[in-house]
Amino acid sequence: AVGTGPAAAAVCDLHRELQGALLCGVTSLRRALARALLPAATSQSMVPATASRIRRFAAHLVLYLHGEEDLADVAAEVLEPVLLTYLDHLAEQRQRPLAALYAKFLSRDVRLNWFSEFLRSIEEEGEREECMRRADALFPPGDVQLMAQSVVERTMYMASRATQDATARPAAADEPAAAVAAAATGNGGPDNALESSLAALPPHARQPQVSDEDRRTIDSLRVLCRDPAQGDSLGYFRDAVRHANAMIRAFMLDSDGQKWASIVQLMHTQFRTSEPSTLEEMAELVSQRGEVPPGWASQAQEFACWLMYVDALGSYHKWRLAEAKYKDRRAQDQRLEAPSTGARSSDAPLLALHHAATEADDQLVAVLMDAEGGWLEYGVGDAMDAETRDESVEHARSADMAACRRVGLRQVLGMLHVVRFETGRAHVAHSRNPDVRRYGVEWLDRAMRVAELAASNTTGVIDAVQPQELKRVLQRCKESAMQLLELCPEHMLELRLIPEGDTSL
Repeated sequence: AVGTGPAAAAVCDLHRELQGALLCGVTSLRRALARALLPAATSQSMVPATASRIRRFAAHLVLYLHGEEDLADVAAEVLEPVLLTYLDHLAEQRQRPLAALYAKFLSRDVRLNWFSEFLRSIEEEGEREECMRRADALFPPGDVQLMAQSVVERTMYMASRATQDATARPAAADEPAAAVAAAATGNGGPDNALESSLAALPPHARQPQVSDEDRRTIDSLRVLCRDPAQGDSLGYFRDAVRHANAMIRAFMLDSDGQKWASIVQLMHTQFRTSEPSTLEEMAELVSQRGEVPPGWASQAQEFACWLMYVDALGSYHKWRLAEAKYKDRRAQDQRLEAPSTGARSSDAPLLALHHAATEADDQLVAVLMDAEGGWLEYGVGDAMDAETRDESVEHARSADMAACRRVGLRQVLGMLHVVRFETGRAHVAHSRNPDVRRYGVEWLDRAMRVAELAASNTTGVIDAVQPQELKRVLQRCKESAMQLLELCPEHMLELRLIPEGDTSL
């Protein structure tokens, strides 16, 4: 029963027309499908219950005709429009596990496009995996993996559009002025965008938040982190790492390096409940398992570079927290007017600051001194994409990597100078103890030597960073020398003379 009224009358008219067409032959049936069935199935004016019945009836009728050898061409023109309408209905009614059963009858391109968007719309991970599992059994081999890739790529594209729209809008009144200026100019302080973002936040909240848009982009990678029991898990893991590389490049270039928290979040996310659970573990597993396709070595090398970068950011953040804790204790000592010769509550935080600075120094220099031909510096010939074998894609990737290299090295140089200089200042200002002050002098000396790292042929920084950016770094190193002279002139002659090319700092 379909009730009464205009909608019920329309359904009865449809049934009568189809019955008459079936009796009159193939030509009449083809005409009735296009003139009566398709408009009824795609109509938006029927009441929901009636529309549901009509769409289900239409879908099964065209599938029956499609399955009959003598009648298959009759339903060809209306098959996909009717099925797409019914698939949208199933998605709206949360009958998603049935989608693959009907989507398999769509042409390949239409199926790939619709099912990719369908998977992207599913937020519950278990439900999405169930839909993919059913699709694995019904779709041609490799299609589901392509759909999973499309989910990530589409999500990245939408996030990029949102970022462009946000960049174009005026800054909100409550946004920190320093962060807005850094976003506009990419040069907000000692280490540019990163330093400006940190400076705009209080000490207890120096880790910038990951935006909802970036979090959705990161979470989209879960579609590629499938259970090993489902399909080619290593193939999915390879795609996850490859798309993670592309995602980080987008984060870097869309924000001039400001989305460092999103990059760290991406690398540390637990995508699975069992090992391999992180992207790092997935990349390691793929590299250990037998033969890998051409192009994987380049993707693995790029991923290793990003791991190195994230380690450097993490150590820098730890140093920032140690610095904030030291400054708080230092301020307490000054308020209490503690004797300069006695023990202070800030002695332990100063030691922690020294250790954090040493770790950060090591990690930051490791990025600059990456021995694999230069951080993020790999040739297109070795980087040919394993899936597309598309040289234009790899040229675009190589250009993006070069741009990321400029942004990252500029950041690292700035961070390295800040760590060395501020740690030196803290040691010099903290105590009259000659040993403590000597540590300070050495740190300040290292701050000046950042210029040597920047100009060294070994690091390749001088070729990667724009001249005006390099000039800013060298200017800060010059300021370090002047402040060192001002802070401790009696120790200027004690500075170590470092031979040219020495990279021990």
